[in-house]
Amino acid sequence: MKANWKNLKVRKILLSFAEAAAEVNKPKLFEQSKGSLQMQVYPNPNDGSFTVKFNMIKNEKLTVTLINGKGKKIIEETLLNLSVGENVFNRTIRKLENGGVFFLTLETASEKATQKIIVEP
Repeated sequence: MKANWKNLKVRKILLSFAEAAAEVNKPKLFEQSKGSLQMQVYPNPNDGSFTVKFNMIKNEKLTVTLINGKGKKIIEETLLNLSVGENVFNRTIRKLENGGVFFLTLETASEKATQKIIVEP
């Protein structure tokens, strides 16, 4: 049985087009990760005390989550009544005294940004 190369090429082109269309239609959940949140955590490394500076493009609630290197949630809190523009908060987390690598995530209803934090004992 001979392969019909013309049909195979057409099918490959259609699949490529479908994949491209699916990419265009993906939700823009991680848009702030590309820069609009402008999240900064300092000092980094730290001793469990750090400052988080970020930018809000509209007034909405923000969920703050800190996860350790093993995936265990250390804290989760919701911040309300944030200003449009630059916002800053400070945190001291006693559970981090032993040190390690952690991931701090800031998330709104449609945007998300994560930064790695190193805590030295």
